[in-house]
Amino acid sequence: MQARKVGLLVVHGQGEQDRYQTLDEFTRSLVRALYNQTGEKVDLMHMRSRVDGDVDDSIRLRYSLGSVPIELDLHEYYWASDMSRHISFGETIEWLIETANGAEKFYDENETLAHRYEGYQKGRRWYLKHLGNALQIVYSLRNVTRFLPGSFDPLLRKMMGKYTQVCADYFGDSAIYTTSDSKSKFYEIRQTVLDGMTRKLIGLINADYDKIIIAAHSLGSVIAYDALNQVNLEMNVNPSFAAKADKQFELITFGSPLDKVAFFLREHLRQTDYIKQLVIKHVNGYRKKFLEMPSGNEYTVSSSVQDYLPHLRWINYWHPDDPISGHLDYYDCVDNIRLANELPVSKQPRNPLGRLFWQFKLYGVAHTHYWSNEQIFREAINRAAANDIRKPIPADKLDQVSGLLCQNQILNRQAPAGQPRPH
Repeated sequence: MQARKVGLLVVHGQGEQDRYQTLDEFTRSLVRALYNQTGEKVDLMHMRSRVDGDVDDSIRLRYSLGSVPIELDLHEYYWASDMSRHISFGETIEWLIETANGAEKFYDENETLAHRYEGYQKGRRWYLKHLGNALQIVYSLRNVTRFLPGSFDPLLRKMMGKYTQVCADYFGDSAIYTTSDSKSKFYEIRQTVLDGMTRKLIGLINADYDKIIIAAHSLGSVIAYDALNQVNLEMNVNPSFAAKADKQFELITFGSPLDKVAFFLREHLRQTDYIKQLVIKHVNGYRKKFLEMPSGNEYTVSSSVQDYLPHLRWINYWHPDDPISGHLDYYDCVDNIRLANELPVSKQPRNPLGRLFWQFKLYGVAHTHYWSNEQIFREAINRAAANDIRKPIPADKLDQVSGLLCQNQILNRQAPAGQPRPH
């Protein structure tokens, strides 16, 4: 039997990753899950090829599930070097506080929408504001060093330097990538990252694969979504590329902040600017639910942009203790999977200060534990082997098939009984 060829592109989140680090972590977890499932050694081979003109290093896994032989090529999109050291700690703090204030304003002005799509409740939005203020205090502490004895100065400077650099590296990536102002000095960096991801994805689509899977963590899921949006736009204007839309496509997101980005990190348009709304909402609207346009006595509105990837299966993993991710409600046809709480709640300190530091540590652990969660990788293995038959959709029927995926998915897997779904 001919091997089923699958290309999997893994995309890292924010932080100071090294090249091949993400490929290494994802592949090792996949191999471990595969070995636990089959009990057989996995055949791995390093592959060097060209993807859209660029030299690409990938890892090929050969294995069989039942009678189905699989060739799974794992590729990495590495973007950390494009954003590294482009934003200062002070600029990051300003962005964070501005974001917190924007979130407050957005929720105040759009409580109905927030209730509908994010399960928003008053009192659940405090952490953005307080986190921004706390980091501003840390930033101000750097000036305290000049009033301290010389023996304290080197130690405090070292401590402040470590935490301010971590903040700039972590939140700075988000500040740069979520820039929507084309006049900003960071906008060109954002476009470089997005263009690179789009080229990589188009190269894999043009390659000889039966199925394309994208697996993206944290901010990487925002980049992956934007690239898929660009791919869909290209299919709208390029008939030869649109012919590749009958391939099988899957998107796996974990630790994703896509809902939060859509709500208060993107440009929000005035209702009166209906021409601008018409263009931007459809140019950036892949799989978004909230595409309603204002109507008027003088006009009607529509767009020629269609969904050429209506059968793309989207699986989103989230954890209740992860403050970055959440249940994605703003997008159509997402299979939201709430992961079980495997974190050491029983080891929580008894004193209030200890509990506070423990909680922040828990947040960090929850946001990174996806890389070692075997459920994610076990299900990815099974999805790579699944042969979802896709029939090409005639161009004149594309506007009728949006949401077809929802009819055949088990959507929104809930928490066990008695455990509410947090956001």
